[in-house]
Amino acid sequence: MPELFPTPLRNTGSGLCYGIGRLSNIAGPFIVSAIYGSMGYPWVFAYIAACWAIVAGTVALFGPRSGGAVLEELQETEAAAPPTGRFTREPERSGGKAVVRGA
Repeated sequence: MPELFPTPLRNTGSGLCYGIGRLSNIAGPFIVSAIYGSMGYPWVFAYIAACWAIVAGTVALFGPRSGGAVLEELQETEAAAPPTGRFTREPERSGGKAVVRGA
């Protein structure tokens, strides 16, 4: 799915997700130890299950819709569709060299 977005936006999104992931990995053990120390082991499992539920809900809400789609048909459709959008590049042939416009 990242290939659907322009490179600058894709890089920004990847960096943001990477940074949030790193911060979560730093904070996670402290949160788990605080939950374990104050409420016990069953609540640690509840916390982890809640985190997974939040991730699953986010993917279900914002993820790509692919229900009932056949992969081969999607690939053929993408290959046949001309590029659209502001960030597309269209090569032109001039004097045997490819010239790239845009961006």
